[in-house]
Amino acid sequence: MNGVLVKALRDRRRGFIGWLIGVAALAALAVAFWPSIVDNKEFQEALDSIPEGLKFLLGQEELTSPSGYLNARLFAYTIPILLLIYSIGHGSDAIAGEEQRHTMDLLLAHPITRRSIVVQKYGATSIGLVILTVVLIAGVGIGIPLVDMNISFANIVAASIGCFLLAMHFGALALWIGAATGKKAIAGGVAAAWATASFFIESLAPQVDALESVRRFSSFYYNSGSLPLRNGFPWGHYAVLAATAALFLAAAIWFFDRRDVAV
Repeated sequence: MNGVLVKALRDRRRGFIGWLIGVAALAALAVAFWPSIVDNKEFQEALDSIPEGLKFLLGQEELTSPSGYLNARLFAYTIPILLLIYSIGHGSDAIAGEEQRHTMDLLLAHPITRRSIVVQKYGATSIGLVILTVVLIAGVGIGIPLVDMNISFANIVAASIGCFLLAMHFGALALWIGAATGKKAIAGGVAAAWATASFFIESLAPQVDALESVRRFSSFYYNSGSLPLRNGFPWGHYAVLAATAALFLAAAIWFFDRRDVAV
């Protein structure tokens, strides 16, 4: 009953090693550079010279504070973008990729329901994201006491889980579009376009009053809008990401179960 899940994980194992190394290296390097940033007057002067229009790329906090530094280096966009590439890529390929490779007929020939196929495909993506998130937490958590970074480990966990839920949200969206259309490019394109729009809405909203009214439509708002590195778990925001991911998964099941599949 879990053959699809196991095969999906097995097919991705080689590339996944690279993802693990990449996330671990990013976490370690970000923490390792902290001593060269804190109390560095020249660095602060360079920050002050950055135009206001570009400061949104650094997040909403001072870069010389532990939470502001980690937010800018990892959690504002670097880790979310990496996890979104992973989740959207696998989500768009899960159903639509099988159809475009003309292997869906072989899969459907087995005694397994379409619903189970969708759930197991999404489960494989979820397991990969869980492992990457654990590696991220471990990399940052092990490093912060070594460099005397005064930040709560619980807040590191909170920010990491936010990135995980954001990736689950967009992975489920790509899965839904792929299951509904059978087109991998459309699924990946729609999810990536919405992710890009959401990122810029959330990044620019604190500086552009006109965007405040649409800020809550941005998926990134529910990940980073409450500054989890500084304030801890925003349970309500994370519940929205989890609930919408579940809705997208349910929509993927519904559409795939009723659509004529290209074989």
